Amino acid sequence: MKGVDANGAKGAIDWRRVRAAGFQFAFLKATEGRTFDDERFGFNRRAAKAAGLVVGAYHYARPDNNSPEAEAQHFLRVARPSRGELLPALDWETDPPSAAWALRFLDAVETEIGTPPILYTFPDFLRRTGHFDDFHRFPLWYSRFGPNDGQPHPANPPQGFRFVIHQFTSAGHVDGISGKADLDLLKLDSLRPLVFDPDGGADGGGGPASADDSPAEAEAELPPNPEGDGFAGRSFDNADRERLEVEDFDQVPEE
Repeated sequence: MKGVDANGAKGAIDWRRVRAAGFQFAFLKATEGRTFDDERFGFNRRAAKAAGLVVGAYHYARPDNNSPEAEAQHFLRVARPSRGELLPALDWETDPPSAAWALRFLDAVETEIGTPPILYTFPDFLRRTGHFDDFHRFPLWYSRFGPNDGQPHPANPPQGFRFVIHQFTSAGHVDGISGKADLDLLKLDSLRPLVFDPDGGADGGGGPASADDSPAEAEAELPPNPEGDGFAGRSFDNADRERLEVEDFDQVPEE
């Protein structure tokens, strides 16, 4: 099963065409740090759902600037995880690679939604974060591009992780998305284990989408976010990318 992940920097996306191209799920950037909201998150969420994709929100962490609790509160306030969506995800790729920071963020989100959220990262950052045993209960969305030719290829995160999604390229081409796109491959038999289904109907303040959530055409072009563009994710030249994707996990920090 194929998916995509996107942020506001991609501009207007035609989600009906994305779904028609065979993509079944999408992760959408909701927030970054303590103050940045992705300007297209609301539209992308509603339009992707209306097109028939299963969607989830991710937060781009800024451990260089803020406390994890403050960022988790910001993320949950904007993302409002809802029944039937993918579990929320932490985009973990900005220095410093503090295991304590990431765990506090993940624990704060888990406390609110009642189930472990997803951890997204790439080989070198995961290695430098260390403390693997502490992260094993969080589903792993693992980014390794290999030749970055738009095609799936092997990826081997450390043993013990529940490897659920492989982001296998940043150079994909998807009908409905302009330019290159991040593509993902589900490593499970079904999305069901990754779909948020809170007990007792407590859904983090979100609630399932209704007919009123269908996107308005005017939302396809939105004004710039006054807080800036945020980060779109890792972008390295080929030499750096190859070095950062080496899957050598024999020596990892534990302090």
